[in-house]
Amino acid sequence: ENLAVFYDVERMTGELDDRLKRRVILAIQGRSTGGTKPRYEGIAMGASLRVASAVAFIEGTRPVVNIAVYSTDNGGVADAGLLETVRAAVNADDKRMLSDTIVVRAAVFSTVNITADVWLLPETPDTILAALVSGLREDWAAETGLGFDLTPAWITARLMKSGVQNVVVTSPSAPVVAPPQNAIALGTITLTNRGRAF
Repeated sequence: ENLAVFYDVERMTGELDDRLKRRVILAIQGRSTGGTKPRYEGIAMGASLRVASAVAFIEGTRPVVNIAVYSTDNGGVADAGLLETVRAAVNADDKRMLSDTIVVRAAVFSTVNITADVWLLPETPDTILAALVSGLREDWAAETGLGFDLTPAWITARLMKSGVQNVVVTSPSAPVVAPPQNAIALGTITLTNRGRAF
């Protein structure tokens, strides 16, 4: 915390060490007379603990700074209130470069539905399917973020729990790629019990 204060970063109420450390690194990287990428990302993360991550980028040669915000809740989708909080922070007079036009938006760009066939071991109850669905959502929430691809292999690995004999993911059939400034949200998850086998 003493080192953080040296770089004008103070711990937010309830902020964990890893997040504080990340903001300090962004503050160090962003110390420039210009509006650097790390600077704006650090300001966005400092706006609210609900900001899990943010990425600043430009598209082509347009002089517009885009900031994509990934939320800690709501499946990663930043709601209007959170976006307004970040927008106010990055546009504050003592933060925004005079020449910068800043657009703040939610990072989630795609919702992917998952379907898979599941074979269980003979002694495994059918109720495991519901647990697999909730577990898959929890794993995604814990591991995903900006630029995190959703692959059939990742889904298969997370569904292969004790009591499961085999998993075949039918959708998505190929990796869903997320650009660095975007994220993927999970839609419906449909698991079909195809029977029991050893």
